[in-house]
Amino acid sequence: MSESQPSRGSEKQPVLSAVLSFVLVGAGQVYNGQVIRGVAWFGTTVLSGLLIGVVAVLTLGIGAILLPLLFVFPLAAAVDAYLQAQKINAGEVVP
Repeated sequence: MSESQPSRGSEKQPVLSAVLSFVLVGAGQVYNGQVIRGVAWFGTTVLSGLLIGVVAVLTLGIGAILLPLLFVFPLAAAVDAYLQAQKINAGEVVP
């Protein structure tokens, strides 16, 4: 085992990481050891939801057409968590 490769016990499961982040945005990043990145994903999602809610109220409901955008965040976070886990396993990223 070379120094750039993680030890067997610290290897990350990309699929598990993606599922965690899809279920709770940022959880996959935390699983990967990237806590700040996970908190950033979670915070961005919550703030975006609040902003969309405010826009929906201020526009008397017309802004509610933006609600489907909130489904983009879990998908994007899942993809990010998956790719980060792969990079960690390859030794390209240190969590």
